[in-house]
Amino acid sequence: MLSLMRSTRLISYRYVGGFEPGVGSDSGLGIGRKYTLNYAIVPHSGDWRSATPLRAGLEFNNPLIVRTAAPHSGELPTRWGMLDVSHENVVTSALKPGRDGTTVVTVYEAAGVRQR
Repeated sequence: MLSLMRSTRLISYRYVGGFEPGVGSDSGLGIGRKYTLNYAIVPHSGDWRSATPLRAGLEFNNPLIVRTAAPHSGELPTRWGMLDVSHENVVTSALKPGRDGTTVVTVYEAAGVRQR
């Protein structure tokens, strides 16, 4: 089974959030239009936790883009990394500069398993 869902554009924000009674939305926005859908099937053994479907989905929706650059002088070493996440069920969702030269990292655990 393949389920496809599409959200509609809310017209009215009479209440906070826009999802309360009395809030309208467009209906039939997609009627008569053609859409392209990309999807992937991830075969696996075991349960969904061992299959890491979230990670597979993130990798599918955010492919690695590689660019070749000519050698040049610079301050970075040949191999360099800013962050290493050691568990497959822990996902880094944001990395941004913080105050006073610090870095703010947002991570979450996606399989319901405690990790250090």
